[in-house]
Amino acid sequence: METQKEFSELVREDLLVWFCRHYGYPTDGFTSDTLQRVSEHDAKWFLDALSGKTVARGGGLLKTDLGAAKEQIIGQGRTTISPRPLTIWVEPVITIEAAHRLHTEFGWPKQLIGLQSHERGAFDLIAYDAPGKPRIAAEVKKTDRDIDDLIEAMAGYLSQPPLDEEPRHDKQRNAYRKVVALRQMRAPLLWALGPKGLGKVFRYQPSDDSGSASLDEVEIEALRFQ
Repeated sequence: METQKEFSELVREDLLVWFCRHYGYPTDGFTSDTLQRVSEHDAKWFLDALSGKTVARGGGLLKTDLGAAKEQIIGQGRTTISPRPLTIWVEPVITIEAAHRLHTEFGWPKQLIGLQSHERGAFDLIAYDAPGKPRIAAEVKKTDRDIDDLIEAMAGYLSQPPLDEEPRHDKQRNAYRKVVALRQMRAPLLWALGPKGLGKVFRYQPSDDSGSASLDEVEIEALRFQ
């Protein structure tokens, strides 16, 4: 419970205040109940990441900046309501947690970890090898079901040649854009991460010149820096 209390105080007294001053919003629009969206596990890793100064921003290879957290974990609601509703966004909390885990748990140097990919911002986190090539593409989802749906859709699109047009449905289009980015960057590992440290790791395996490929699930130890 101490972790949750420390996380709540950080949000209320620092991140929320900074966000509202920056954008000119009143703090009383914040919905306190949304703090419960962040589990104790994710709150702990997030706090450790900030204190350990692991977080990079802007696609990697840049210095730590607490502003990356301040800009991302507070979300804005509808503009027609006053005061504007403000909530916690879980995905950026988990993304920053994932960056810290790559550094402390899997041995990745800080300078090789970055938030968001260059390829149309398709992935939440990228880990690069020493020559600067993407090795891990990480995508964060709010639930295990979201992870399963994403992987199922991506695997389906990877099993066939590139489409002439993007899918029209939002979720399918989002998954297809990640497939396009993965084909471009050719990162060998895909890490789909959810709340409470749960997630799955897949090896990206191009199969032929047509552009088709597969996602084969592997142990989480595959994320270890080599």
